[in-house]
Amino acid sequence: INQELLQELEEENKALRSELRSTVTNTQQLLALESEIRRLRSESSMYQTDVFRLKDVEVKLKQVEQFYHEEKKNFRCTIEDTLLTLEDFRKDKEDLERELMELEEKLKDAEQKKGSLREELMESNTLLKNNVEKLKLE
Repeated sequence: INQELLQELEEENKALRSELRSTVTNTQQLLALESEIRRLRSESSMYQTDVFRLKDVEVKLKQVEQFYHEEKKNFRCTIEDTLLTLEDFRKDKEDLERELMELEEKLKDAEQKKGSLREELMESNTLLKNNVEKLKLE
């Protein structure tokens, strides 16, 4: 009986040892999994931080793009205004050049009239002198 009992105890011991080995292996796997979970949580936290940073960068990028488009629009308006002003100046210059040519023509005409009037005045003076001389002689 002792022999049978001893054999049963040895078999039970073997079974318990096998179960213990299995439990140790499972425990080691569980610890490894827990370590992996902690590592993944830490990595996830870093990714979340990166995501928040990226969202912040996205917002800033949109602000920069909006500013760029506003400035581009303002610059385009400034260029268009400048071109319109230049066109106005060109037209004013053409008008002034035309007026200057007209004034130069009028000046030439006035100088010719002045010359003609001077000649007429000299002729009148000569006639007047001649008439005065004639009157003195008479």
